[in-house]
Amino acid sequence: KVDYEIHIDKKTFYPTMLNLNMEMSLNAQGQPVKIEQEIMSKYEKYNQIKEIVVPEKVKKKAVEVNS
Repeated sequence: KVDYEIHIDKKTFYPTMLNLNMEMSLNAQGQPVKIEQEIMSKYEKYNQIKEIVVPEKVKKKAVEVNS
């Protein structure tokens, strides 16, 4: 079961908010598992971030992921 609510800005059509509630049941290694998740997201400052700088230390430790 998934219930979600999305708020959209009337002028820009950008999403401003997302509320999501999810319930899921499954079997993991023969055991029943129930997952309940609630997410409340707020979106703002579109196109306002000028630059993202990744420190050299982080770049050197990065590991490539192949899909």
